[in-house]
Amino acid sequence: MKENSINNIGLEYIHLLNWYRNLKANTNYHNVRFKKLNVGYPKFTFPQNLLDEVELKDFILSEQNRISLFIGSQMGLYPKIEEVFNEVTENKTIAVLSKSLLSGAVSGLKIYTFTNGQMIEVVDFKN
Repeated sequence: MKENSINNIGLEYIHLLNWYRNLKANTNYHNVRFKKLNVGYPKFTFPQNLLDEVELKDFILSEQNRISLFIGSQMGLYPKIEEVFNEVTENKTIAVLSKSLLSGAVSGLKIYTFTNGQMIEVVDFKN
């Protein structure tokens, strides 16, 4: 499968991935990959060629081209960011895929810097 491909997503889900096209067009983030914990996520649609499932020790590790992925919803963040980074003192780059747990609608993907318990938005890839 090509790196830019979203062909592994069924046509009924393509409307959930407009943020993906915006990400791939961005010169700073077009080569980034994402990592998710092996537990603690609601159901979501994501291009599998960009996603690695990892253990906690790898999830909290800062990496040049791989960003920790969280799911943001009306119920909060999954997994719980304060639990994941509770003993981490350095700045972290994180990604949040914003979606409704009720309707399944995705509003986009945002990249943040997480520092001192605060999330500072870096870029917003709107859906």
